[in-house]
Amino acid sequence: MKRIIFRVDASIVLGYGHVMRCLTLAMAMREQQSVDIVFLCRELEGHLIALISGYGFQVHALPNTHAALYHGSKKLSNRCLEAAWGKDVEQCKPYLSRIGPDWLIVDHYMLGKDWEHDLTDFYGKLLVIDDLVNRTHECDMLLDQTLGRSEVAYQNLVPMHCTVLTGIQYALLRPEFSALREYSLSRRCSRFELKQVLVSMGGIDQHNVTHGVLEALQCSVLPRDCHIVVVLSSQSPALDAVIEQAKMMAGEVSVKVDVKNMAQLMADSDLAIGAAGTSSWERCCLGLPSFLIVVAENQWDNAKAQVASKAALLLGQGENALAALPEAIEKCISTNLLAELSAEAGQLCDGAGVRRVLASMEGCVL
Repeated sequence: MKRIIFRVDASIVLGYGHVMRCLTLAMAMREQQSVDIVFLCRELEGHLIALISGYGFQVHALPNTHAALYHGSKKLSNRCLEAAWGKDVEQCKPYLSRIGPDWLIVDHYMLGKDWEHDLTDFYGKLLVIDDLVNRTHECDMLLDQTLGRSEVAYQNLVPMHCTVLTGIQYALLRPEFSALREYSLSRRCSRFELKQVLVSMGGIDQHNVTHGVLEALQCSVLPRDCHIVVVLSSQSPALDAVIEQAKMMAGEVSVKVDVKNMAQLMADSDLAIGAAGTSSWERCCLGLPSFLIVVAENQWDNAKAQVASKAALLLGQGENALAALPEAIEKCISTNLLAELSAEAGQLCDGAGVRRVLASMEGCVL
């Protein structure tokens, strides 16, 4: 039996994306082979330890020490950052030493070559999941699912022997997205009426961008029978305010919390207004036309790549993005924009990324 350890965190600041893509990979591993999978997660505010456990995985909680250091503040000194990863090594080492994982998989912006080097003796192979291209790694495999990213971007950041997997063809999507792909694409071939708008600004939506989107939609000319569906996490600081705002809006507005059927919601929607993060690839797989709003600086590469592929419309960031929304809605009603975006998005991602990653890992001899 292979032993796998994931080192990944979620929080109000970090968001959910890192954990969700690791969970996707972990569940696929469990389905395809006999594995013992363990997660190491820090108890930051808004962590997803209960969610991971709910999927049947063992989780060891790392204490909430130096928590602020893992938020990526630009004000941190090098000494603070060194203390953070050094402490993380100390706290992870006992678990790695006892379990002796065949693969250690790390998805964490605050951990890099120094952390990886100090734990070299405690794992067989190391897979790093990243998309920042901003630090060196000492790993055997690196995965960056950013659209248009080339392995050349990492040629000076990883060892010569490292296998680099880049591009949207390696996007880590749950199987329900590929399962609904044919249905979602086929229904868009027959009609492009704007009947359902999906608003998803990330599970946490720390800055309540959803509020601004709903206000902008109120100022937009939507079809009378158009249904707005908002998706949020129960841990979102904005949840109560958004629920109250939805009640006051004209038209049908639903707020769905901790949804288990995101793929179905996307497949049944005609337009998504969403953050330009990892959920972009879910929307592309289903051919769902998207208006993108950048809610974090590391989303710009994803957003620009989708626009270059004509697979999404980029509204921008902050107030400028919200101000542009009513005009964009009018355009998608009066032109063929939805059909054009859907056609291009559907060609970008086939939903088979997990299978490709697992095949590469299987070929990486221990």
